[in-house]
Amino acid sequence: MPPDTPVVGRFETGSRGSRFIAEAINLEGRSIPFKAESDWIDGTREPDAGNILLDSGIGGLGIFLLSGLSGIGLLAGAAAGAIFGFATSPQPTTLVPGQVVEVQLTEDLRQSEFFLPDPLVETGRPRELLPD
Repeated sequence: MPPDTPVVGRFETGSRGSRFIAEAINLEGRSIPFKAESDWIDGTREPDAGNILLDSGIGGLGIFLLSGLSGIGLLAGAAAGAIFGFATSPQPTTLVPGQVVEVQLTEDLRQSEFFLPDPLVETGRPRELLPD
C-alpha cells in the first residue's frame, strides 16, 4: 500500500482509552473494505460528576439495603459507587498531527480487492483503445 493512502474508520473511546477501528482504504479512486483495529491508546480520564454521583447513590442505596439499613453500609456503598463511576469514566485520547496509529487486521484481507479489473476482459477492447 502506498504511503499516505487514506484510511476510513472511526475512534472508539472507553474506560481503557481510545482505539481506531479501520473500515476501508481509498486506493486509486476505489474504496476497499477491510477490518482492522489499533491497540488501546491511553488518554486522560474525564469523569462526569453526574455519573459519579449517580453511581455513588446507587451503590449507597444498594449496600444500605443489603446491610440491614446500616449507616456504615450506606457510606461503604456510596464510596464503592463513586470509585466505580470514576473507574468506568471514558479516557479520550488527543492525537497530534502526523501521529501514526498502527492497526492490525481483524479478519483476512481479500487480495482480489486490490487489483483493478482488466479492461480487456470486461470490455473486450485493449486498454489503449479505452477513453480516459
